[in-house]
Amino acid sequence: MRILLSFFTVLLLVGCGTHNPTPTNNPTTAKKLNLNDVNPRKSFVAKNLRFKKFQKGCASFYSNKFHFCRTACGERYDKNRLTAAHNSLPFGTLVKVTHERSGKSVIVRINDRMARYSRRAIDLSYCAAKNLNMVHLGVSTVKLEVVTN
Repeated sequence: MRILLSFFTVLLLVGCGTHNPTPTNNPTTAKKLNLNDVNPRKSFVAKNLRFKKFQKGCASFYSNKFHFCRTACGERYDKNRLTAAHNSLPFGTLVKVTHERSGKSVIVRINDRMARYSRRAIDLSYCAAKNLNMVHLGVSTVKLEVVTN
C-alpha cells in the first residue's frame, strides 16, 4: 500500500510541473487565419495572403440533410460556415475557391472528406455555395488555390 501511495504521489508531482516556452518574435511567424470568426454575410478582405494554384474541377455543395452531422475531422457540419470537403488536402487547410463563370471567390476551411472515387474537386458548404452564386446551378466549374502565408 505504501509503494502504491508513493507511486501516485510522484505521479502527481510530475504532472504538476508546467512548461512555459518563451514566445519568439520571429517575423516569419504569421498569424493563423480563423474562418470561424468571419461573418459570411459581410465581405471578407484578406490582406497579405498568397495563393498557390492547386486544382481546377467541378464543385458541388452539401444537402441540408447533413446540417449538424459529424464530419470526418469530428466537428459538426454547419451550413452557415465557410467549410468544404476535399479528398487529399489536410484538415484545416484554407482554400480559395473561385467560380469560373462569375469570377466570385470565397475562402473555405477543409474539415471533411469526400467519397473516395468522387469526380468532383470539392464539396462546399451551403454558405460558400451561396456566396459563389452557384446554389441554383448545383454543380459548377471552380478553380482551387491553397492559401499560404
